[in-house]
Amino acid sequence: MAHVERVIDGDTILVEIDCGFNIRARQRLRLRGIDAPEMKQECTFDGQIQNCGITARNALLKVIGEKEVRCEEIDRDRYGRVVAECFADSINLNAYMVREGWALAYIKYSKAYKKEESVARSERIGLWRGIFTPPWDWRRSRRSRH
Repeated sequence: MAHVERVIDGDTILVEIDCGFNIRARQRLRLRGIDAPEMKQECTFDGQIQNCGITARNALLKVIGEKEVRCEEIDRDRYGRVVAECFADSINLNAYMVREGWALAYIKYSKAYKKEESVARSERIGLWRGIFTPPWDWRRSRRSRH
């Protein structure tokens, strides 16, 4: 079990882990198989431009609340972050973010949350109720400008 020190964005958290012997470690975790909007990314809902990166982060922050999280390391990404599946009580945070429409299934790396994305899309919830650019395309367009 770990304490969430900070929700960085809709798919990344910073946790503090009790290692025993009064030793605590901080670890940055990337939620496996999902991709949420970046913090500066905007979307259009009801004809109005909004910051969907902040909205996605807030959705993850709200579901975690004050709960401790349990994360299972699956891999490491190219930035050295632990890629994990995380739970707050019995809620799978990865699946929750996709099912509520605040993250997309990142099928380039995992097909685990395709069903959740299909449901969110068909119910037009979260990002699916408006106009948005998939996070991976948004990042690529930002890189090509520089």
